[in-house]
Order: sequence, then C-alpha cells, then structure tokens
Amino acid sequence: MSNANTMAALVGVVAGAVCYLAFPAFIVANDIMVAMVIGGASGLSATGCNQIFKQLHKFMEHEVDDADKV
Repeated sequence: MSNANTMAALVGVVAGAVCYLAFPAFIVANDIMVAMVIGGASGLSATGCNQIFKQLHKFMEHEVDDADKV
C-alpha cells in the first residue's frame, strides 16, 4: 500500500468518526467503528478512482505519441 493510499484511508477513518459524532443522521452506521470503516473505504475508493483516470490519461498520451511515430 502506497503512502497516498495510507493517507487516504486514515483521512477517511477520521472523517467517518467526525461525521458520526458531529452529524449522526448524515452517516448511516450503528456505531463509530462502522462509521470509521465506511470512511476508510471511501478514502481508498477515491484514491482508486483518481488512479483510474490518471492511468487512462497516461495511456492515451502514450497511444497518441505512438501514432505520431508511424
């Protein structure tokens, strides 16, 4: 797990706990541990979505460069 993934998970865990304590109706969780797991999963999924778009952009630039060489 990279540093970006670790940081995203930790920020998500903290955000899940804060949302659970500050806005209990906002997050649907039975206890604080579930809220923290939901937050951590949200942070990791956000990092994954970011990487999908970064890698697609990188792939498309590589394809354009290869097409110019032909």
